[in-house]
Amino acid sequence: MPRSPLLPRRLVALVAIALAVGCRSASTDFPYDRERDRDRGRWGDRIVVDAGVLPALWLRVDRDDDSAASEQVDTMGPGYSARLGIGNSDQSIGILYHGAFTEEDDGAAEIDLHAIYLDFDVSIPIEPEPGLMFVHAAAGVGLVHLDSPDTTLDTTTGAVNMRLQLEVRPTSALHFFIGAGGFAFGHPGESDAYGTFADLGLRLSF
Repeated sequence: MPRSPLLPRRLVALVAIALAVGCRSASTDFPYDRERDRDRGRWGDRIVVDAGVLPALWLRVDRDDDSAASEQVDTMGPGYSARLGIGNSDQSIGILYHGAFTEEDDGAAEIDLHAIYLDFDVSIPIEPEPGLMFVHAAAGVGLVHLDSPDTTLDTTTGAVNMRLQLEVRPTSALHFFIGAGGFAFGHPGESDAYGTFADLGLRLSF
């Protein structure tokens, strides 16, 4: 399957713009001031924009064809993510998009993954002061489409994901994430696919 570099290039551009805006805000918002962030404790007081990369994503997919030599296919590849949310200083609800390009080691199976979730997150401070480090937990529910030249691997179905990350806030406007997550695709009573991923990202908070 031809792989278009358009979306990854747009993601790189988005990350570069986010870094530039965040670094500019750091000059007037350093060090991080948790007291200032407490002023945004009401729901709807904060808008967040996230961009991230999934440097490693593992995906196991069940074939629709029971007569195939292998009922399951394991693939790996890179991915990317984007999220827009609204909330307060430590919680938000938003729309999360995950994309990935995976293939088997021998290239026998190529799968493009496109998932969209209604996503919830919360950040819990690790230490009371100065509030630089947080544990960030998130979960979402939505839909996924798997696209492959092998039609026995194609599917559009429900999706859930969970993530656990270390969050670093050098300023109240710029946050960094590193962590991992897992996902499952299917519907109650039947799983079509599942997997795990590593996650690196940044957040702009307004």
